[in-house]
Amino acid sequence: MNIDVAADVGAEYVNEHGGIDGVPIKVTSIDFGGEIERGLSAYERAKMMEPRPLIFVHWYSALGEALHDLYVEDGFTCFTSTAPATIYPLGNSFGTMPLYAESFCGFCDWLAEKWQKEGNELPVRLGVITWDTAFGRGFITKESYAYAEEHGIEIVAEEFYKLTDVDVTTHLIRLRETGVDWLYNLTVSIGPVPVLKGLVELGWDVPLGTATGCDWSVVRQVPLEYSEGIYMYMFITSWDEEDHPGIQYMKKKFAEKDPDYWDKITFVQVNTVSEQMYYAYIIGEAVKEVGWENLSAEAIKKQIVSTKDWWDPLKLVPYSFSPERYTPKMMRMTQVRNGKFIPITDWFPTHQIVPAELL
Repeated sequence: MNIDVAADVGAEYVNEHGGIDGVPIKVTSIDFGGEIERGLSAYERAKMMEPRPLIFVHWYSALGEALHDLYVEDGFTCFTSTAPATIYPLGNSFGTMPLYAESFCGFCDWLAEKWQKEGNELPVRLGVITWDTAFGRGFITKESYAYAEEHGIEIVAEEFYKLTDVDVTTHLIRLRETGVDWLYNLTVSIGPVPVLKGLVELGWDVPLGTATGCDWSVVRQVPLEYSEGIYMYMFITSWDEEDHPGIQYMKKKFAEKDPDYWDKITFVQVNTVSEQMYYAYIIGEAVKEVGWENLSAEAIKKQIVSTKDWWDPLKLVPYSFSPERYTPKMMRMTQVRNGKFIPITDWFPTHQIVPAELL
């Protein structure tokens, strides 16, 4: 997915613009292959590095859960995926996107409004079909489901499938029998593919709402018509916003490093480029306040929770945190049109979800 290239592009931008107080940044990557034990071993090695890492970054929900308490014990700040148990109880782990449950609430707000504008009466009957993993279930909390019900979305049925499943038609048939009006899916990369294929095979023309992970990597895996019209929430600027200066900059830089980059684009690269700029910003602010010699996780955390409506210089991702909310709040909806993810709403804030069982 060119994650290393994206990190380099972001770091190079920071360094070309003075680094942090004149000091260049360096990104070190470790591949743990999606295996928890390897991830934990990689963390043990990384925390002994010299100089000491200032920020850890990974997007793997199960690993985020496993390391949640260790980041506090070892005095590190981390940015991770936003399943509830990776963030709560609040410690040293933050997200660079809204909590999955919060994005689901934002989707529900948008869907209820859209449904009524089309002349329909609430509730919208919603069927869930998602991975049976910490990530796939990451939006499912008592609070998010209660919010959905209160705002005109009735969760009619749930279907869960394995990461290795290539056929989910049986799951879809069961959902179709319930008479749902819409479907919702939280998976990434290969995850939405069996759903899209199953809908076509069944001839079921039901609207599908998806998460940011159902992106260009998914569209590349299926015939163009399979993905036409699906809806996806985004917390980033779309690669397909061709007139956006930040996207133009990224396309130029990626092409210089990898002529075939367009065949590998995902949402992760946009976020990764932006993240390097945000990390440099918060570390720089901490250095101004306490100096390099006193830099710590607490000093960096203070800057994170003080961030209000901050955009990276390329205007790719908005960031906003508080002492009570360790994830950003903004999102918008896009729709796939001829293989492109086109924004169909302005940016809007999501409802905060605090999972009581994790406090």
